[in-house]
Amino acid sequence: MAPGATLNSNNLFDPGSTGKTTEDTMMKWGQDNGSQISTNSWGYTSTYTYSSASATIDRAVRDADTSETGQQPLAIIFAAGNDGSGAGTIGTPATAKNALTVGASYNVRCGSYGATYDSGFPGTFTGNLNRVVNFSGRGPAQGRVKPDLVATGANVLSYASDDSQADHSWTRPGPAPTTS
Repeated sequence: MAPGATLNSNNLFDPGSTGKTTEDTMMKWGQDNGSQISTNSWGYTSTYTYSSASATIDRAVRDADTSETGQQPLAIIFAAGNDGSGAGTIGTPATAKNALTVGASYNVRCGSYGATYDSGFPGTFTGNLNRVVNFSGRGPAQGRVKPDLVATGANVLSYASDDSQADHSWTRPGPAPTTS
């Protein structure tokens, strides 16, 4: 929870909402509207290079609004993309060296009293929980280690899930605790 936080949203798929559809204008718009962090879960399809878009993001981390004097830093976070599982599959502009790139790992769904991970429902994981999910983009990216961070990104069930299996428990009950 972030009391007093303000959220800004730029729908890059609907340019009429803000009119900001380039990396430069999106980051400047966020900074101009008081953003200190810009989170981005988008990228260019099948493009894994350090491009002009990546360079724009690198500059915007230091100065998101070049029309203002001084620097207006902006923490920029990008999803690693969904083109894994091979090496070098982090999409542009998440290849930017100054952006924090986040990959996806599996989610452990254990319940109370030693419940075990349930692989009985569609889409659940049955392998190694210490691995990056098969769809998550992987580095290296132009010789750099990417993603910078990996966080839970698969087998996440939200409160308002549209998953038809969402009404089922994702864990199997374990033994009840004993008292001595």
